[in-house]
Amino acid sequence: MDLHRLSRPVAAPDKASRPARSPGRSPLGRRDAALVAGVVLALGLLIALAVLHLFGARTFVVRTASMGTAAPVGTLVVTSPVTVDELRVGDVVTFTPPGRAGTTFTHRVAALDPDGVVTRGDASEADDPWRLVDADLVGRADVLLPGVGWLARALPWLVVGGVALWAVTLLVPSRTHRSALRVVGAAGVVAAVAAALRPFTAATVLATTASDGGRGGVATVVSTGLLPSRLATEHGSSVVLASGEVGALDLPALTTDTPAGGGVLISIAPHLDPAGWVVFALVCLLPLVWCLTVGLAPQTAGRRSAAS
Repeated sequence: MDLHRLSRPVAAPDKASRPARSPGRSPLGRRDAALVAGVVLALGLLIALAVLHLFGARTFVVRTASMGTAAPVGTLVVTSPVTVDELRVGDVVTFTPPGRAGTTFTHRVAALDPDGVVTRGDASEADDPWRLVDADLVGRADVLLPGVGWLARALPWLVVGGVALWAVTLLVPSRTHRSALRVVGAAGVVAAVAAALRPFTAATVLATTASDGGRGGVATVVSTGLLPSRLATEHGSSVVLASGEVGALDLPALTTDTPAGGGVLISIAPHLDPAGWVVFALVCLLPLVWCLTVGLAPQTAGRRSAAS
């Protein structure tokens, strides 16, 4: 029997006649890949922090402007254990001052004398009033990460807001509407946390000095926000400061119209160059960029056909 004569060529199936791929077995989309990448990044950071703590490292967030531009407010400080004998003048150390349990400072070593370690903040003109010994030292600052501390402070609130948003939007039946609500809601959570922490523009008045004539004076101010800021007084002077930078403002003289107990109003606003404003606008447009690049979750085929 001739097998070649009985066999027939098998035509390749038409692409249009192939069964549609099940949505449940579809390859990982861009939206899912972005979410997976975010989860992996968060887990990686947590694992890295756990490993650092196992080796004695500690992390702190700078909350005052005493270190100036070296460690402005919002700096994440990573320390390692250290003793007094290992310190050198100029090192940045984290410590608990004698008699002030529960309070942690990060200052620079100004001197080493027989009574202990003398420290001083970079923005201060005087040494600290204490002398540190080994029991007071938490560690030497090995890494200073400006701005990262703001993220560390915001992270718990972002996680709580994100989980709450995810749970609430599960009640929305449409996948597309649910995805859209999550994008808008995520932007709202970030905006609410930013409004509460105010990380972008802020300032602190360090001291005020009256003029010799008793009219007006000078205010020493420091920027404690992430962005370069312009500080100004009404009918007075203005100054532009980077994060952690110290400057002076001329204060106008108070008039008889000033209410009792009143003072001088100091305004503050971001001061960015054109490129900085472009970057700031792009950050604000991240929800739109997400929708255009990653996209929203599509509705299932069954729901679309039922709707039609």
